[in-house]
Amino acid sequence: FENVWFHSAVGNAWLFDVDTSRNVQIRNILSSAWGGDVAGNTGYDLTATGSGTLFLEDVCIGSVYVKDKVVLASQLNLEEDARTGGTPEAKVYNDGGQVRILGYKTERSGCVLKTVNGGKSEVIGALIYPVRACDPNDAMIQSVDSAVSVVMGSDSYNASQAYETIISEIRGGVERKYLRGDLPGRTGYGNVVCFYSGYRPEQLDNVRVPKPVVQP
Repeated sequence: FENVWFHSAVGNAWLFDVDTSRNVQIRNILSSAWGGDVAGNTGYDLTATGSGTLFLEDVCIGSVYVKDKVVLASQLNLEEDARTGGTPEAKVYNDGGQVRILGYKTERSGCVLKTVNGGKSEVIGALIYPVRACDPNDAMIQSVDSAVSVVMGSDSYNASQAYETIISEIRGGVERKYLRGDLPGRTGYGNVVCFYSGYRPEQLDNVRVPKPVVQP
């Protein structure tokens, strides 16, 4: 699925609901109808029973919700407000799946990556640009009993539009926070995460390495 521009108020719906045992590749997609402009989610819902791998390439959309699946993404741009307890709760919400992103950019506020229930997430290169005021209760990255590694930076030209908590790591109910003042700064009120990795060794067992999609 490729080369499509979505421009409509889709309401409380997902543009893609992936439910298949086959690998799926989606690339060169632009949506200008994400949840910040209309009610609901306008991204990828991967909560169904299919076990195929989703490949995302050069995609601009609202949010991605993953459950027990493998997602490999490059040049991913998500622009939707996220709120704790809201819909979506995070721009990328990984519930027990495996998510790897090479090149990630976001706009608007809220958590940009939340990983729960033993999920595994990796981000190599990211620019986080809140644009709007950040809720002080929202962490940029949150890991709950999961494995997460990130290399990224953030930009903010206004103190109210800067994340106070950059990374929240919760294990067994105990939270460890990495605050804005703990990390190197950049571009106004932005930060740099040179490299962060938080996991338990046993969480790296049984990591699925999907076969690449070969283009004809």
